[in-house]
Amino acid sequence: PDSSYYTLLPDKTDTKVAATVSRSILGVSSSFEASYDVASTRSLQGLATDTSSVTGEIERPLDVSSAVRTSRVAMQLTGLLHDVVWGTTVYYMHVASRSTSDLGFDSVDDMLIDRTESAFNIGSLQLSLSGPAASLPAGPVIANFKFGLQYQGYGTRDAEPGAALTASNLVRTVRSTNVNASVPIANRDRGILPALGEISGTFSASLDSVSDFGNLFSGSVGLDWHPVKKLHLDAIDTDHRTAPTVQQLRAPPIYT
Repeated sequence: PDSSYYTLLPDKTDTKVAATVSRSILGVSSSFEASYDVASTRSLQGLATDTSSVTGEIERPLDVSSAVRTSRVAMQLTGLLHDVVWGTTVYYMHVASRSTSDLGFDSVDDMLIDRTESAFNIGSLQLSLSGPAASLPAGPVIANFKFGLQYQGYGTRDAEPGAALTASNLVRTVRSTNVNASVPIANRDRGILPALGEISGTFSASLDSVSDFGNLFSGSVGLDWHPVKKLHLDAIDTDHRTAPTVQQLRAPPIYT
């Protein structure tokens, strides 16, 4: 249970404001979203005691607190060009965090405090095209192509007691290409292998070019089967590769 100097569950405060606007302009569906979120926590991690003080014994709870502020904006456009659906998505997010941790008393009875700050920025642009790519006896082949650009920036500052201020900044760019398709194999309504119901094969392939890391290839193959109308079976094999996030590479330690 919680005590006067120790809390099992930190006090949490979360405030969020969000807005969304959607409308159609000249046959193009558009939406804009924005949000701002502030999340803070505070907890006590025991009691620090200094018995060597010339003024008598000093006691003080060890306080650990953090605050995270997140801002997001996104815009999406979707339209139809002949029988191809096109889309564009623009996204930006900024996350700023700050934390402090009491560690104990120093030799002159001052509280040692570890302070960390970080700022994470991410922006992305994605273009997509989706529509029939070919026609087979069992139905059309539906393909989807995606092209993306992404920027990530992560900066940290760590002021650990007794050590020099450390700061770091990491920037990463990602260029990505993805294609996925659904290929019909059997179709009861079209009389193509009707005893099997409806079967389609799926595949996906993507290439991510990550700065200072290299090219990462991911892919998947699968089978989608409807033997009867109320029964759906699917199987998929996926090989997905991703680079470590910039936060995993450069996040400062937090002492508790």
